[in-house]
Amino acid sequence: MTCKGAGGKKAKYMYYFCDNCNLYYNEAEIEDCLIDYILDLVEYDFHVNKYFYHLLAERDIEREKLTEHQMYKDVLLKLWTMKSKDEKQSFISKFIETATLKKDENGNFDIDKINFRSSFVEQIDKLYDKGVVDFPTMLERNGKLEDTRISVNMNNEQLQDYLSTLKKELDINYMDLGEYYFHDDKIDENYDNKSKVAMIRDRHIEFKLKKNQKVIRMVAIKQYKNFLAKPEGKLRLGLVTHTTSKKKRK
Repeated sequence: MTCKGAGGKKAKYMYYFCDNCNLYYNEAEIEDCLIDYILDLVEYDFHVNKYFYHLLAERDIEREKLTEHQMYKDVLLKLWTMKSKDEKQSFISKFIETATLKKDENGNFDIDKINFRSSFVEQIDKLYDKGVVDFPTMLERNGKLEDTRISVNMNNEQLQDYLSTLKKELDINYMDLGEYYFHDDKIDENYDNKSKVAMIRDRHIEFKLKKNQKVIRMVAIKQYKNFLAKPEGKLRLGLVTHTTSKKKRK
């Protein structure tokens, strides 16, 4: 798709032209399809510009405080909607090289593929080297799946610095889940993880949490060459939780 804008004295708007089907689509349809990616990039851009040395800890503190009051996504949406048309175009082009969208049978757009700019990938690689890159993962809790994040490439010194910064603002707990052996993204179930709080069962790591423990993130303590590297060999896993009041967890 190619992007064009219209304006003059009239209200400015933006539309996209599909080179394959020779049809025009308005900005709102495309933005709705990409909004989750856009908000992730808004969050990244906001925090990278605001912090660096304590990036991971400061970001989690702000996220936890706003999430408790159901405000975090609203803040990101506001940062996005406050941008002008030109600012939105400039912002997206800073991170995304190309995006391929497809229409489903109901006429709604789905993301088929996104290619990020090499300059953005290089930035991520540098942050990865400092142990502040998140990867999405899932936790099953009380029969329900919860989205969470896992940080990789952390060393023990970075972990202690992260935890000490969190403790200044939040009531947190760190749970050492033990040592694990991975090969080609698969966990060795026969390996002794030397943990008193976690066990491996059916290729999953099981542990118990209290009702008022909200998961902030998991951490994997091991050094990898870059953020595309697959887990190989031994690594240590941990879980960071935020202890909340019973009133706030209904």
